[in-house]
Amino acid sequence: GSEVHVLSPAAGIQAIKIVDICGRLVISYPLNLENSVTIGLDELGEGLYFMIVHTETGDVNQKLMINR
Repeated sequence: GSEVHVLSPAAGIQAIKIVDICGRLVISYPLNLENSVTIGLDELGEGLYFMIVHTETGDVNQKLMINR
């Protein structure tokens, strides 16, 4: 299946959210200050998404393009 690995060695990850191109929340993963996480993307359809990684030191945004 499709998955994405998120690494944050310097700051613990508090949550990861994935939103679609219209800004609708499609996946939300609350985490407990983990430094590494793997997220399955099989439930997402084709298209452009944005992953927002909330860490102890701020947020990081990353584009995700899903092609099947």
